Amino acid sequence: MPDDDRGASAAARSGMRRACRAMYRNYRGETAVRRFVPISLYYGTSAWHPEPGWLLEAHDLDRDATRTFALGGFFAADVPEPPP
Repeated sequence: MPDDDRGASAAARSGMRRACRAMYRNYRGETAVRRFVPISLYYGTSAWHPEPGWLLEAHDLDRDATRTFALGGFFAADVPEPPP
């Protein structure tokens, strides 16, 4: 996947930011609430996730940067309903 955050920027420009909040356990076993705007979902690997698996590329709202999360690391989520 690209290393830029064009997806997050496009979402921000279009006014379609749908922030999500979830409990996430990272590769070090640290747990925290993460706030993010999803960009893409794909099956593959990354520098932090060397084993193939489902990965979520998202704009991290607290760090103001694009991050890749392993779907298996999420264990509780608050996802907004889509507009009617």
